[in-house]
Amino acid sequence: MLIRLIDIVLIVLFGFIAIARLDNQRKIELPKSKEAPLMIPDTLDVVHVTITQAGEFYIDLDQEPSDYREVEEYLIKRKQDMKEIKVTIRAEGMAPFQFVRETAEMCDRLKIPRSIMVEIVK
Repeated sequence: MLIRLIDIVLIVLFGFIAIARLDNQRKIELPKSKEAPLMIPDTLDVVHVTITQAGEFYIDLDQEPSDYREVEEYLIKRKQDMKEIKVTIRAEGMAPFQFVRETAEMCDRLKIPRSIMVEIVK
């Protein structure tokens, strides 16, 4: 009995909704578009240093591995040539964190901005 009463109430409610006049129509003010300010593209040259699980260094995805000293020499040369560079240090898998830390400290010593990417292996 209660279910039939709920059905009747809902039918009446939907009826009122259907026949109701919408006198309250408002005009919606859309936002005015503005010209975006001109952004200067990032002018930093990014150097990628990849450290493997074996402790080898690869600079900018070179095919030949490098050592710590060669990485430092390369960064000094690139900094002199380009003025503004950034280093992305990427540690592959189970790369020894000692090499990542030493490379980050090298960047700090040379006053080169750096970021570190680490793969989490489960």
